[in-house]
Amino acid sequence: MIYYHATRVSLANGETVKSLYKNSVYEDASFEMDKNKPANVIGREYALYVADDPEFAVYYLLQEGVPLSEIFLFEVIPQQPYKAPFAITNQVHIRLNCNRCVSNLVNEYWNLSNGWSFNEYLTGTFDVVKQLKIPDIDESFLFTMYNCDVMKAESIS
Repeated sequence: MIYYHATRVSLANGETVKSLYKNSVYEDASFEMDKNKPANVIGREYALYVADDPEFAVYYLLQEGVPLSEIFLFEVIPQQPYKAPFAITNQVHIRLNCNRCVSNLVNEYWNLSNGWSFNEYLTGTFDVVKQLKIPDIDESFLFTMYNCDVMKAESIS
């Protein structure tokens, strides 16, 4: 499988990137989710994230407000990647802020059983293979596909 990492940072071919800092996005959800992570898997709080879809890797940064002109895309080789559904973390965050139960969402995240369109792969380290050209992004298609994942996450009680 080929893995991708989109970032604002220019990386060198052959460079090893290691997780050195605590993630600042979805801190509450990551803290709660990491309580139930499998042994020998890096937690969300300190993970690096890679994707199996180059367009979605770029699309995510676009949705975070990063201009396309500032995005670099790389093919990477992650060390011991752990596959998890991308859309669940936001739903955990929403539910935590409404004092709703998140246990079934967290279980699905760490023990994925439903088919998801977009997954994230947690890793502590990855090696950069090469920089890639930014693909053409069909935002309406990606939005539609991602929205299906969001609705699936919302339906988990």
